[in-house]
Amino acid sequence: MRPGTGAGRAGDGIAAGDKLSFSLRYAAGDAALGRLVHRLATDAAQAGLELRLQEVHGSTMVGQDHSDVSAREWELHSWHGGWAYYGIPTGEMVFKTGASSNFGHYSDPKADELIEQTVLSDEPSALHEYQDYLASQVPFLWTPGFPLRLLEVTKNLHGIEPVNPYGLINPENWYYSAE
Repeated sequence: MRPGTGAGRAGDGIAAGDKLSFSLRYAAGDAALGRLVHRLATDAAQAGLELRLQEVHGSTMVGQDHSDVSAREWELHSWHGGWAYYGIPTGEMVFKTGASSNFGHYSDPKADELIEQTVLSDEPSALHEYQDYLASQVPFLWTPGFPLRLLEVTKNLHGIEPVNPYGLINPENWYYSAE
């Protein structure tokens, strides 16, 4: 690590030898997720980052990790789920102060102002300014997902597509045909 400010430096107030360490809570009972977070911790360690893994029941995670900021038990977490954006990704559901899906309790007055502009303005520049600012803030870290299920279907079963984005099945749409 290179201490100090500027390009390629760790940042103001970060000295050489300072350790970057995060707790990472993850949902219990999902073997694939367990393997993924352990691999992530191993890979992070090679880059000098410590991920302290804690496996917890999903219901416990949701109850504790999405409560009041002062009671938050996590720094990072993975419940093997995600969000779905509806319409234009303006951020009011995810990053605005007090938003319903703002699970990390991110709060920034400038971000709130820019989010408001993306909702009220038809100008593409409002979205550009918002996205550029949020990218500099890094209110969350996106990590790639992985397939939840393998779906194999016989040739004469139809109505299975499009596949539900949450990985659920919709048998009410299925029908058979002669081959």
